Amino acid sequence: MSQYTLSQIFAVFAYIVIGLSYYAKNKEKILLLTLTSTTLFLIEYTFLRGTGAMIVNAIGIFRCIVFYIDDKKGRVKNYISLLSFVIISVIASAIFLKSYIELMAMGASIIFIYSLWQRNILVYRCLGALNSTIWLVYNSIYRSVVGIIGESSLLIATIISIIIYLVTNKKDSINEDSRPL
Repeated sequence: MSQYTLSQIFAVFAYIVIGLSYYAKNKEKILLLTLTSTTLFLIEYTFLRGTGAMIVNAIGIFRCIVFYIDDKKGRVKNYISLLSFVIISVIASAIFLKSYIELMAMGASIIFIYSLWQRNILVYRCLGALNSTIWLVYNSIYRSVVGIIGESSLLIATIISIIIYLVTNKKDSINEDSRPL
């Protein structure tokens, strides 16, 4: 099996796992699913030898671990963690900036960082839909078929999760108030 084929298999699994995170009902599950999907994306880009994407996903793994530890230690609104990862994302994006289109990736990364950091599940899902839309446009520009299919599927799954949330109006274990605690 070629490295490209293996990379695409890992990408499919990564999209499935991140899609599942939009149906998770608490922050711990969201972070663990995101950690898993980010690890799968890292493996995908390792097979593709995509250095920039490998670095971004390695940072993403570290981000999930830090946010998870913050959550476990009761530091649910650690602004230092948020600001640190936004700065790291901007610096990493600047280093690998090939064109202005890459700014979309940086913007999506910052949106995702905030969506994981804050505590409102509905906000997480809505920002996930925005994030998928940005990545869908990005992948369309680069004509990445797997990326287009993955992000389209993820966008649909995320919209469905938002509708289910709004229709059922469930009280999730995550605090509905996204302001600092």
